[in-house]
Amino acid sequence: MIDEDDDLFAVRPKPARRPAKRTVSETSAPPQPNPKIEPVCQPAPVPVVSKVEPSIEWRRNPGHLPDDAIGKRVRVKLRNGSIGSEDGGSMVPPGWAADGKGACNWRLKNHPFDIEYYVVL
Repeated sequence: MIDEDDDLFAVRPKPARRPAKRTVSETSAPPQPNPKIEPVCQPAPVPVVSKVEPSIEWRRNPGHLPDDAIGKRVRVKLRNGSIGSEDGGSMVPPGWAADGKGACNWRLKNHPFDIEYYVVL
């Protein structure tokens, strides 16, 4: 039974909250650069001359959209050895679009269909 002295709607104080967990960045000093480690720089792409067409200089895929291919079309050589789409007819532009909608995937994921070399058309 409920006594008349008990107030069912009394406001009770909330229990105290635990302090938030401290992250690693708050507990340790900021990281200092290691003078023994030199920054990693990738070498400049070296042109590769095609055995089939000696006039074409293939450039290695840098893993991102190359500056010289922005807004242009490219012919590509895939990692599995095949050459990407050629001129399929008079209504189809040659090569692949380097950027924009439906463009090449320039990322390197160790997949047989990664672009290994390219030529700007």
